[in-house]
Amino acid sequence: NHDVTLSDLFKHPIIKEQKKFLEGLEVRKVNFSMEKAPSTCIHDVLESQKGLFYLQQMDKMNTAYNNPIRISLSRNVKVEKLENAFQLLANRHEAFRTSFKMEKGFIERVVQPRVEFIIEKIKNEQEFIQPFNLGKAPLIRAAILEEPLQKYLFIDAHHIIFDGKSIQILLNELAILYKDQDVKSLEVQINDLIYWKNRDSKQKMQSKEYWLKKFEEPIPVLEFPTDFKRPKEQTFDGSTISFKLDSGLYKKIKQNLGVEYTLNMYLLAAYYLLLYKYTHQEDIVVGTVLEGRNHHQFENQIGMFVNTIALRNRLNKDKSFKELLDEVKKLTVEALDYQDYSY
Repeated sequence: NHDVTLSDLFKHPIIKEQKKFLEGLEVRKVNFSMEKAPSTCIHDVLESQKGLFYLQQMDKMNTAYNNPIRISLSRNVKVEKLENAFQLLANRHEAFRTSFKMEKGFIERVVQPRVEFIIEKIKNEQEFIQPFNLGKAPLIRAAILEEPLQKYLFIDAHHIIFDGKSIQILLNELAILYKDQDVKSLEVQINDLIYWKNRDSKQKMQSKEYWLKKFEEPIPVLEFPTDFKRPKEQTFDGSTISFKLDSGLYKKIKQNLGVEYTLNMYLLAAYYLLLYKYTHQEDIVVGTVLEGRNHHQFENQIGMFVNTIALRNRLNKDKSFKELLDEVKKLTVEALDYQDYSY
């Protein structure tokens, strides 16, 4: 029965310190259950969903916000049984039955009582990834590709109803339901979660004040030394470069972390420093995302809960890396404490 923030844990990283800290707090009754949404709130959407809706409407053939995955299956997997497991998932999770529409200038979320889920059969991977019509549920599809020695299951969902954590939940529950086993019933549905996130709480007002203060000055544009000029319109051209850290370097970084910092904080500080070296700009904003599931009843929900945050930091040539790391730690912990207000 203690209300403890993440910053409290970072201030007291040792278990013994945490015990002493908790003993000094006033014991009070904390309600960990989520308040159910009233029946009048059935059309609420999250701020992140609004942004994705507008982006998709700007280019309805855009597939940049699709989330395709491919899974290798045994030849013995029965497609009919797999399809039934998907149908049970659709009955269980509102995200499968959700679509969106504009009504009198406002975005509304529409939840169907039931949708029929069908696994398609495809001849090649290229034909599977298609744009979604956000006005028609389900905004998630699946297909089977059969080869002589292997079956592949393809799943694709629009980001507006599906985040990274949802992939894990979907695959775990799909495997359980395929085996005709039971999954724990959901205590709340997405409507309750959205109502809880959108509520005008004291914490949300404090979060709003924090972010408005952070960005009261003009927001800088990072003038990166690129080969070409920044285009006037957003495009999704580009690629990804992946690499592995040398094991020796990784061990040194882990040693430097101690109990004060996380690996994310350390690498973020290094990233700020890299951007500073390239641009010589002292005011830098780095965008990142939080899982957004800051309530235990979010844990087993398929949906879109990710929250984008913008971390604004100031650098200069006289600052040591240790000083920069301390500032990044403070900035990161504050952002987590004030994540209730969407960017």
